[in-house]
Amino acid sequence: MAVGIAVGMALLAAVMFAVAAVAQNAAVADVVRVGRTQTIGRAQFRSLARSRIWIGGVSLTAIASVVHAGALVLAPVAVVQPIGVLSVPFAVVIAASRTRVRPPVMIWVAVALCLGAVVGFVVLADIGLGTSPAPRFVDVVVAALGTGVLAGGLALWATRRSGWIRCAGFAASGATAFGLVSALMRLIALHLTTGVNDLDDVGVWLPAIGIALALAVGGWAVQQAHAAGAPAVVVGCLTVIDPLVAVGLGITMLGEGTGTTLATAGGLIAFALLGLGAALLLARRHPDAQHAPSHPAAQPTQACDTVESW
Repeated sequence: MAVGIAVGMALLAAVMFAVAAVAQNAAVADVVRVGRTQTIGRAQFRSLARSRIWIGGVSLTAIASVVHAGALVLAPVAVVQPIGVLSVPFAVVIAASRTRVRPPVMIWVAVALCLGAVVGFVVLADIGLGTSPAPRFVDVVVAALGTGVLAGGLALWATRRSGWIRCAGFAASGATAFGLVSALMRLIALHLTTGVNDLDDVGVWLPAIGIALALAVGGWAVQQAHAAGAPAVVVGCLTVIDPLVAVGLGITMLGEGTGTTLATAGGLIAFALLGLGAALLLARRHPDAQHAPSHPAAQPTQACDTVESW
C-alpha cells in the first residue's frame, strides 16, 4: 500500500517538475528577449519576480520537491528515483504541445538513453552500495567544498560559452549543487537518527548552511540555463547529473559503498558515462540548439520564438 502511494506521489512530482520547467523557461526566455542577453542579472530577476508564470513555476517546483521527498519516505530510492526521470519525456511532450513542433527521433533516443542510464544507475547503487552510519568531519568538509568548487567552476565555464553548451554547463552546475543538497540532507538525517558523535551539533547547523548556499547557487544556475536553452535540456541535465553527484557524495562524504565489488563500481561508472553522454546528446540535438545562431546576444531572441504563445 505504502509503495503504491509512493509511486503515485513520484509520478505526480515528475509531472509537476516538467510543467514547472516549461513555465520557468517561458518566463525566462521572455525576459532575456527583452534585454537581448543570455545572462539573468539583477534587473532580469526583478522582472521575473513580477512574472506570474515564473512565480508559478518556482512554486510548483517547491511543491514537487516536497511531494518527491514524501515518496522517498514511503518507498526505497530504487523505486522512487527512476519514476522521477519521467519528468524528461514529460517536459519534451509539454513543450512540443505548446510549440506544435514534433521532436525529431534523435531527441527521443536521447530521452530513452537518459531514462535507461538513470534507472540502471539508481537501481545498481541501491543494490550494490552499503551504508556507513559514521561519516567523518574531515571527509564531509573536503567533499562538500570540492563539490561546491565544481559547481562554481561549471558556472564560470558556462558564462564564457553560448548556445547549447552554455545551457548544459549551467544546468550541470545547478545539478551539482542540488546533488550536494541531497547529500547534506542525508547527512543531517544520519546525525539526528544515529547520533554521530564525530560531527556533534555542527553536524546539523553547518550542513544546513551548506544546503541554503547550494540551493541559492543551484537555483541561480538553473535560471541561467533556462535563458540559454530548452526546458527538456535543463530537466535532462538535472535528472542525470543530480543523482550521480548525490551517490558520489554518498560514497566519498558519507562512507557509503564500503565493500563495493569491482563489477558494481564498473557498472556505476558505465551508467554514469551513458547518462552524461545522453544529456549532452539531448542538449546538442535539441531543435533550439540546432537552429540557434552562434552569436551570444542573438540566441535569446531565437529561443523566445518557441515560447511566445505561452
